[in-house]
Amino acid sequence: MNEIHIGKLIREACLALQITDERMENFFSMPYAEVENMFAQEHLSTDLLLKWSKLLKFDFFRIYSGHLMMYHGISAKLLKEKTEICAGLDVRKNLYTPEIKNFIVNKVQTNQITIPEAIEKYGVGRTTLFRWIAKFKKQEEAKR
Repeated sequence: MNEIHIGKLIREACLALQITDERMENFFSMPYAEVENMFAQEHLSTDLLLKWSKLLKFDFFRIYSGHLMMYHGISAKLLKEKTEICAGLDVRKNLYTPEIKNFIVNKVQTNQITIPEAIEKYGVGRTTLFRWIAKFKKQEEAKR
């Protein structure tokens, strides 16, 4: 997912969860035409994105975090260093989604990057990365 069109993703989530037009109108206190306009938007304000996350019980911000980690090499290690600047920012240890874990393990297993490069680029602990690789191997064996 190199390009993020958040409106389309929200629309898909609404359809999958079968959220009614009336529910969205009531939640946002606006006519459905305005709500529908958000679906066409590639970007939404953080306030609106937070409201959608609450309504749909899904963290849409994680899509952007995952994008940064996969396509721009923003690591948890770098984010922890930044917390000194932004004291209010609390970085959780479990920052990696299953998609990101699979992405990193796949890069290592296809020799696109080495284990030391993955550790450095993505800020994954050595033991953690080996645990992911072992788990990935078990899942592959179970599929066979």
